[in-house]
Amino acid sequence: MTDAAALFDGTGSLVAVSPIDARGHGGAVSSDRRTGVLFARRPGRFAVIFDLDARRRVGAFAPPAERRFAGHGAFSTDGRLLYATENDFEAERGVIGVYDVAAGYRRVGEFETHGVGPHEMLLMRDGQTLAVANGGIATHPDFPRMKLNLPFMEPSLALIRAADGEVLALAALPERLHKLSIRHIAEAAGGESWLGMQFEGPPDERGPLGGRFHGDHGISLNEGWADAYARLDQYVGSVAVSRDGSTVMTTSPRGGVALEWDVATRRLRGEHVMADVRV
Repeated sequence: MTDAAALFDGTGSLVAVSPIDARGHGGAVSSDRRTGVLFARRPGRFAVIFDLDARRRVGAFAPPAERRFAGHGAFSTDGRLLYATENDFEAERGVIGVYDVAAGYRRVGEFETHGVGPHEMLLMRDGQTLAVANGGIATHPDFPRMKLNLPFMEPSLALIRAADGEVLALAALPERLHKLSIRHIAEAAGGESWLGMQFEGPPDERGPLGGRFHGDHGISLNEGWADAYARLDQYVGSVAVSRDGSTVMTTSPRGGVALEWDVATRRLRGEHVMADVRV
């Protein structure tokens, strides 16, 4: 089977398919909705550029030899820059690569994510702050897909000023929950970040796979929903927020279940069974 990127319209109809070099992962879309970039599955060495108006691939670029993409990125509000989560494997640290769009996606700098194993990143609605999910898991391209530091994981959420890379907030989970890898994030109403996690502990143990970050209060876990989390097979694959910011969906492609949360009450509103579900 050939790896490909598929483009759908707002009704869910397939409008274009383009072959890509290998399996893709997350994408970034410019604010004018005219350009999209698809990143390689982590750790990967390619990002593919699409003209969304023309519905075709128009280019590709790669990180430096000593870096690997971590699967996600975000455009600046004005579309001049693209930020990408990356791994500096030799130093076991996460970085955000900064790419100049007009210069053909030339890499012009990087910021630290202040954690290990960054994954999803988003530009907050203020247009100035990058939120980064540091999964806490060390990997290396010489040992594909191996997790090298599970006993010593340190997952965290970092808020970073996009203009200069200054860390504005860094929130970690308590030591007893250090095997909850923070992987996915979405911004809900009021600027609250909702988190999706993957549990790296023993198969017979369970952890709360959802939580929220709200400023000075740090990370609060959505606990008390053990039965629902059990159906996720220890794995959240994506988090998304409704357009009005009132509803959050956390999905598990492994469990085939999507959980629907009410942002205002922070309570579980419903469960939806769907095979290989992602949002």
